[in-house]
Amino acid sequence: MAAGVVVAVPVVAVTSMLSDSVRGVVTVVDTADGQREVHWKDYPGVPELEPEQILANPSLEDGERVGRQMMREVEETLTAQLGFSWDLTPTPNGDDVAFPAQNYYGGTSMLSTLNVNSRQSTTVPRTWADKHARPRPHR
Repeated sequence: MAAGVVVAVPVVAVTSMLSDSVRGVVTVVDTADGQREVHWKDYPGVPELEPEQILANPSLEDGERVGRQMMREVEETLTAQLGFSWDLTPTPNGDDVAFPAQNYYGGTSMLSTLNVNSRQSTTVPRTWADKHARPRPHR
């Protein structure tokens, strides 16, 4: 009997959290016409970022371009200093790099999360001596 109660409490808590996120937070706002409901699940941003901060950031396309350039520079530096060769890491998302962000009110934001496909080295220094004989990358 006690084991059934211990299991039931987390299930009830999780079910409650899930139903809240599906329903979304609702705020009632007074207007000249009367009252209207505001469904925060439809909020287009995320609560941690002010709209001015979001608008000041680079576009998704610029962020992807800069991210890919940064990855190329890291790859070139490691190749020059450590002799690495590279291969594209397979990803389950194919060529997709932008994913919808959650707004933390139970809905999807109009913002996107950018996650450029990673690459991995196909070679590594094989011996302890090789690891010490080659220069370490600078930060």
